[in-house]
Amino acid sequence: MAIRFIYQAGEQLADREAIATRVVDYLSTVVDLPQDIEIVFAMLAEHEYGNTPVNPRFKNRVNVNSKLTAREIPQVLLHELLHLSQIKTGRLSSTSNGQPIWNGNQYSVPKNADYQYYQNLPWEQEVVSRQRKILPDLRAYLAS
Repeated sequence: MAIRFIYQAGEQLADREAIATRVVDYLSTVVDLPQDIEIVFAMLAEHEYGNTPVNPRFKNRVNVNSKLTAREIPQVLLHELLHLSQIKTGRLSSTSNGQPIWNGNQYSVPKNADYQYYQNLPWEQEVVSRQRKILPDLRAYLAS
């Protein structure tokens, strides 16, 4: 598995890359991930911890807020990598105008959708459920 790190701002931090690499290594044994992954330490809004573009132009890319600490990265990266798995397995995709398609059903998500609305979308609910199950074992792996 190849991981490419991209930094939108700030300096490269070896501890972030080491943690992210371990998260990917562990998760690749639990879920279906792409062979090549791009992890962007991005300048995101203060309240946005990460996102996964559902766009062929940014294939296999996850964005993680560059202001997160090394301690915060694993949970956020786990969440975004689970979305990447949904994309790889074809359950999550998008229309040409960016509207999400989940398990073959197109959704219309308002641009101004709030956090609560977004949390109730089925692909988010699945990720949160899977994240709760995986996170304790991931934390134990990272502590070893």
